[in-house]
Amino acid sequence: MKAATYARFSTDKQRPESIADQERECDRIAEREGFTIIARYSDASISGGTSKRPGYQRMLAAARRREFSAIVAEDQSRLWRNPAEQEPRLAELDDLGIVVVAADIDTREESADVIGAVKGAMNSAFRREIGRRTRRGLEGLAIAGLCTGGKAYGYRNVKREVEGRDKPITEQVIDPKQAQIVLRIFTAYANGKSPRQIASDLNTAGIPAPGASWKRVARRKDAKWLFTAVRTLLRNEKYVGRVVWGRTKWKRLKSDSSRRVVVPATVPPVVHVREDLRIVSDQLWDAVQARIKESTHIGGKRPAAAQSFKHPLSGLLRCGLCDASYVIASSYDYACSSYRNGGPAACPNTLRVPRALVEQTMFDALGEAVTQPAWLEKFSRWFRAQLEAGQKAEASNGAADAKRRAAVDREIGNLVDAITRGGLGGSRTLADRLRALEDEQARLAHVKPARVTVTPFLSLARLKTMFGLLVEELPALAKADPARARNVLRQLVGSHIRIVEEDGVPHLVFEVTGTRMALASGLPSPGERVGSGGRI
Repeated sequence: MKAATYARFSTDKQRPESIADQERECDRIAEREGFTIIARYSDASISGGTSKRPGYQRMLAAARRREFSAIVAEDQSRLWRNPAEQEPRLAELDDLGIVVVAADIDTREESADVIGAVKGAMNSAFRREIGRRTRRGLEGLAIAGLCTGGKAYGYRNVKREVEGRDKPITEQVIDPKQAQIVLRIFTAYANGKSPRQIASDLNTAGIPAPGASWKRVARRKDAKWLFTAVRTLLRNEKYVGRVVWGRTKWKRLKSDSSRRVVVPATVPPVVHVREDLRIVSDQLWDAVQARIKESTHIGGKRPAAAQSFKHPLSGLLRCGLCDASYVIASSYDYACSSYRNGGPAACPNTLRVPRALVEQTMFDALGEAVTQPAWLEKFSRWFRAQLEAGQKAEASNGAADAKRRAAVDREIGNLVDAITRGGLGGSRTLADRLRALEDEQARLAHVKPARVTVTPFLSLARLKTMFGLLVEELPALAKADPARARNVLRQLVGSHIRIVEEDGVPHLVFEVTGTRMALASGLPSPGERVGSGGRI
C-alpha cells in the first residue's frame, strides 16, 4: 500500500531535527504495516490547531488526487489539535478510501471513531492548557516586575544574572538613541503636528521605524514610519514609567487557531510604577493626552456605520509601486496610503487620481472587457464546467451523506457501549461527543436526496447581453448603493486593481476573474477635466 508521512512541530523554540525524528518513527510504523512510503510532508513552527499549514494542505491535495492510500504520522496530534478540523478531514479521507495510521490511532479498526474523538478532545484541551499555563507564567513574571516579552520602542532587553536562579533574567532598559526619538515625537505632537506629519518628518530624516529591527518577514526590514505607529506610541503609558500588563489578552479562534482576537482580560491587570523606565515628563504627557482627547485623527474606533464602504472602489485599488492600498485622500481623489501616511520616504508615488474619473474609467474598461468574444467563450466553458461539477458533487454528497449517517449511527452505538461497559457515564468529553453525534444524526435525517437537474446552455450572445447590462447599470448602482456596486466589482475583478503610471499618464490594470487576460485602460492626465479639454 502506498503511503505518505506527515510531521509537524509547533513553535520556533523546538528543534528543527524534530521533523527528522518524527519521520524516523513514521518509517518504523510503515515498515511494520507493510506500507511503501512515496511522499513526505511536513510543517515547521505551525500549530496543529489551524488548517493553514502548507505541507498539510499539499498532503490533502495529493490525497484528493488519490496518489496514496495511507497517511502515517507519529501520533494523531501531529495531524490535528482541533476537532473542528479533525472530524471533517477523517470523514473525507474515509470517503476517499485513505487510512490514517499513527502510534495512537488506526482508522482501519472499529474503535477508531471513539478513540479518535476522545484523543481529539484531549489534544484540543492540551493546546488550551498550554496557553493557560503560558499566561500564568507571564503573570508571575509581571507580578515580580520582570520582562514578559514584547517590544516597545525606546527600550531594549538585557540579560542579568541573579543569585539563586539557574538562568539569567531579562530586563528592559532605556535605549538612549530611541528615547530621543520618543521625546521628539511627543514634543512635535504637543506643538501641533499631526501623526502623519511626524511620520513623514521621521522618514525624511532617515530614522529607522520600530519594525525595521524586528525579526519578521523581509518586507518589514525596510519598514518606514506610518502615522499608525506614531499614534500607538503616543498612548503608551510606559513612557511615563507606568508598566501595565494583562489589561487585554489574545484569544485564538476555536475554528482556526492561527487567527486571534483581542478580548478584555477577566482578571485585574498588573501595574508597576517604574521611574527608571520614564522617558517623558508628566507635563509633556498631560499636554499630549489633552490634545488627543480633542482630536479626531487619533481618537477611538469609528462607529460601525462609519466603517461601511462609501465608494465602489474602496479597498480595491492598489499602488503600482509599493502595493499599498489607494485610499480616499479627499472628497475628490485617491492617493497611495503609504505616501499619505508616511511621506515620500515610505513610497515616492505622489500620484493622486480623481475619484469620479477612476470610477468611470473602470466601468468603461470593464464593459469593454466582459463583452470581448474571447473572454465570453472562456466564461461560457467555465460556467458550464462549474454547473456540471456542482451536479456531480451533489450526487456524490448524497451518497456521502448516506455513508456518514451509517458511520454516525455506528459511532453512537460504540459510545453508548463504551459508557455502559466502562462506567464512563460521568465523562464530560464522551457526553459532549455523544450530544454532537446525536445533533448530526438529526441533521442528516432531514437531508433530502440529490435531484438531477439539467445544465442550462448560455449562448455567447446571451452572455454578452447579460454582462453588458450588468456593467451598464454599475454607475447608477454606485450612486444608489456603493457597497453593492463594490461587491459586483469584486466578483468580476477581485481586489487587485493596480494604478500604474506610464509616460506620465496613470493607468488602471486589472484582471477579469476566471481568465488570465490582463487589461489596461488609459486615464486622462490628472490635470484634465472629464468631458472637457480644460485644465483644473
